Amino acid sequence: MEEYESESQQIEQIKAWFSENGTSLVAGVALVLLAYAGYFQWGRWQDSKSLHAADRYNQVLETLAHNDRAGAIKLADSLRADAGASPYADQADLAVARASVEASDFSAAESRLTGVVDHTRDEALRVLARYRLARVQRAEGHPDAALKTLDAAPALGFAAAFAEVRGDIALDRGDRAEALKQYLAAAAVVGDGLVNHDVLDLKITSLGGSLPKADAAAPDTAPVTGDKP
Repeated sequence: MEEYESESQQIEQIKAWFSENGTSLVAGVALVLLAYAGYFQWGRWQDSKSLHAADRYNQVLETLAHNDRAGAIKLADSLRADAGASPYADQADLAVARASVEASDFSAAESRLTGVVDHTRDEALRVLARYRLARVQRAEGHPDAALKTLDAAPALGFAAAFAEVRGDIALDRGDRAEALKQYLAAAAVVGDGLVNHDVLDLKITSLGGSLPKADAAAPDTAPVTGDKP
């Protein structure tokens, strides 16, 4: 009998607790549910925004494929305004910069690349933009600015590409010894897909340098980009 009385007392205590705390408990549960719903809605909004940015980036590429650089610039500007923190905005600027280089509009290319260097949240894209910016600055006849761009931060996985540009600048200045030194440093790096090693080998041999032995390093199987900045 005492057991039942004990259970009865416990039930009454629970009822009393809910009577006193039920409102706050329900409110707490409601807040959790609202927070979850808000997070879910925010995630859906982010996904939608990302898909929209990806679609706009593809439009930039398609417009450039039709040789409409002016139209691509408008699309890239719109993408930057709507989703400036998205990597798609950075990639759109990189694409427009490349098209500007191909059109010999180096000033426009420099502006785009500088924007990516200054604002991107993707460190790999920042390094790529620095590399291309240095090449553009060299093409514009600003070697000191190009070297400053290369030296601004570590090259990460692009050490060979950075060394090659330094070698090109040294050769422009008539410093063949420094150029060869930089080219050999570039050749010693394996896996940098920005470097065309056939071209690099020609640069080394033209300066009287000896190519690294074939068995000294594994072959570089990474894709090779074009020669334009």
